[in-house]
Amino acid sequence: MSYDRLLEVTNRRNVHVLKMDIEGGEYSVFADLLKNPTRIDLPFQISFESHWWNKDIYHGILHISLFTQLWRSGYRLLQYELNPGDPACAEWTFLRVFC
Repeated sequence: MSYDRLLEVTNRRNVHVLKMDIEGGEYSVFADLLKNPTRIDLPFQISFESHWWNKDIYHGILHISLFTQLWRSGYRLLQYELNPGDPACAEWTFLRVFC
């Protein structure tokens, strides 16, 4: 479901906290969500799990692209936690401080 559709279905104008744990699907969600970085109705806080299964250049580029999109949309890193049971994933929390 796109972010616009989520707002429509829930009859909201914005979302305070968006939490995602979608097993690798986060890259395409962020590509859609952050395609317009000046959008004023983006979530105030985003928490998600990211994956780097193969520790290859492809996943490295996906992460760089994702974090660049977040930065350009006004998000700053609030917290991260590496998963001790699975070194290929980490939990991230970003706060939108520049709208």
